[in-house]
Amino acid sequence: MASQQEPLIQTAQKQNHVAAIVPETARARVEIDEFLADNDMTNLFLLALEAMYPEDPNKSGETEDWWTFYSLGSIHGLPSELWNNVKNGNDPEGQKFSGSGYCTHGSLVFPTWHRVYIAMFEQAVANRMAAIANEYPQETRAKYQSAADRFRLPFWDPLLPRNSVPQSTAVDPTIWGLPKILGAKFVWVQRPKGSKLEHIPNPLYSFNIPSDEVLKKKGRIPIDWPKNGDEKPAVGPIGVYRTIRTPDPTGETNLDQEGPAGKEGLILKIQRQAQNTSTKLWKLLSRYNTESDNDMRTWEAFARHWKEGHRGPDLDLDTDYQADTSISLETWHDDIHDLVGAGNGWTGHMGDPSIAGFDAAFWLHHNNVDRILAIYQALYPDKWVPAEGEEATGENATSNLYPFQQDAKTFWNSNDARDWRNLGFAVPGREYLDEAGRAKLETYLHENYYWSSEASFPPPSVSSKWPKDLSGSIALNGAAGAAIPAPSALQFEALEGTKLVTRTIQLLEPKAKDTLEVVDKTKSITFKDETENPKIYPEGSLKWIDQPHITMRTWTASVLVEKYAFNGSFLVHIFIGEVDDAKPELWITKRNEVGFAGIFASSESAPCANCVKQRREGVIYEDAVPLNTSLPDYLQANVQTDGPPMEMRTLESLEPEHVVPFLKKYLHWRITDLASNPLNEPQQIKNSKLCVSVWDRDFELPTARKRLGKYLPSHVHKEVTKGKLGGFGYGEEDTVHTS
Repeated sequence: MASQQEPLIQTAQKQNHVAAIVPETARARVEIDEFLADNDMTNLFLLALEAMYPEDPNKSGETEDWWTFYSLGSIHGLPSELWNNVKNGNDPEGQKFSGSGYCTHGSLVFPTWHRVYIAMFEQAVANRMAAIANEYPQETRAKYQSAADRFRLPFWDPLLPRNSVPQSTAVDPTIWGLPKILGAKFVWVQRPKGSKLEHIPNPLYSFNIPSDEVLKKKGRIPIDWPKNGDEKPAVGPIGVYRTIRTPDPTGETNLDQEGPAGKEGLILKIQRQAQNTSTKLWKLLSRYNTESDNDMRTWEAFARHWKEGHRGPDLDLDTDYQADTSISLETWHDDIHDLVGAGNGWTGHMGDPSIAGFDAAFWLHHNNVDRILAIYQALYPDKWVPAEGEEATGENATSNLYPFQQDAKTFWNSNDARDWRNLGFAVPGREYLDEAGRAKLETYLHENYYWSSEASFPPPSVSSKWPKDLSGSIALNGAAGAAIPAPSALQFEALEGTKLVTRTIQLLEPKAKDTLEVVDKTKSITFKDETENPKIYPEGSLKWIDQPHITMRTWTASVLVEKYAFNGSFLVHIFIGEVDDAKPELWITKRNEVGFAGIFASSESAPCANCVKQRREGVIYEDAVPLNTSLPDYLQANVQTDGPPMEMRTLESLEPEHVVPFLKKYLHWRITDLASNPLNEPQQIKNSKLCVSVWDRDFELPTARKRLGKYLPSHVHKEVTKGKLGGFGYGEEDTVHTS
């Protein structure tokens, strides 16, 4: 039962073209834990990735295959070679850098270029899955062909619950975590010619990188690995052979193991940073109220991590720049990259743009970024890549997106990728949304993400469905999973027109397998009460401006810094209270770290044309770290036993007369590279043009009619950071701008 789409994508791939898979009801991109409920599709997915992973970068003999995992990953950066001999037409220097990746970071087309890139990878995996399905014996071939037919690439949403925790007014941060399939070193698969389940290295955990010898033998260019300060590969002794995440001092992936200084692995980092990550997403998608905030709703402000005019000597703090609105899709995306890549002594692949595409988590993360783009389009349908190019870049909606070709003469452009219905997301769905439909989408966003921005317990609409019961996953549990009857259908929420509905993908009639081992199912938390869980706000955190509007004063630390100041990716950590400078590797997991700005930048050893241009122009990176994820904990009215020291709970309210002197005393920041090395040389910080400033903005809390709430005008408080190294005015009195 082959899909009607298979000939299209197979023909396109043979010609090295990209053809989007047109979605059907039986096809949808779902979250990775939802994806695992379909054992047959998961089995094919893992086998397809394994088949794309061979050390030999060529398909067979001397015939080049540009659709291996290695070749597709190299499009994002290194090695310095052309994909399918397609030149980068955006190279401003006559192809001087055309063979060093097709990077679009910091670009107006950053979201749309990656949208086509994900469609390309999805096409490659789908074709591999279809080929493998056809290899199964006749008695099982039909079910695997059906599984291949309904495949769409899963996404990884880092803000959904992964673990069950007791219900309370303040959620236990261990509710978050890493999807188990991304943390499992081995998985179980059923091969076409095998009679038993086989335990294999998990292709979603790590990728073995082809050696220099193999690459040279096949006429391919080896990777010139990004270097650290000692001119050693930044990914360490292990990272040059296989991908790693949050590496420990030995260079191995560190998920949650105990180190010499305590736990510092990826799972704890995700848990500690979840509220900051969620609040940033909320600010990115929320409604803003005033005319002065129109800039927030431009495509430019949404799409990339800098605005026109915010470059080096042209930067003017007297402009109408709104710091509280400087969170972009790209900065949110950058944070996840750096969260996965930041290690202790070494850098994980996800933390460097030039090699991030070699980590399988890259593809699931970017699929989620593309989903957020689709949600933004549904909320703000009139916003898109401008039709005319801006002076700085010349990019517009019809600029070619290299190296992605639709046919021999036509490259993809942003307009070609605009209709998200061709991508089959479960949310926001397959239809353009009218006003009533957008209201339903806002309700979905409120239910799924607002709770985590407040660190309150998830509402029943979430807690009854997440975390997912993965005990029936054969990939994770082998025979024990096979012993649990598989579901007859996969269900998930989708927005169809104006209604939020439960969409069903019907699977083949399950066939129970012999019980070899029994594993108890993990029960999800469910509640009979369908009202939302109440959030208890400490006295002094809320105010009424006029009934029935209830507002909270929100506070933000704005971060401006030259993107390439530290020769690679780096983190600007924001703290309330004392900083333990002896253990920078633990900063990101400390309770008093409010959050971080994750600057995702390549080093000089990866001179892509786009990177070279931005480096020369001194592009200023913009981000913002929400402070309200922590400030209420310092109110006098907070009597919870868990939290900051009682002697620091001195705030009477969140109004400026109380918060400003508090932050002048307690707000601190530090910078590290992604190997957790402190970047604290004063002159280097001054040269980086780091400017941390504090802003406040009233936020009207969500109501039944306005589920996203509404942000009101913002105000800067220069005195909080002025005169400090890296504070307002770059810490030098003669460079402070006044307004």
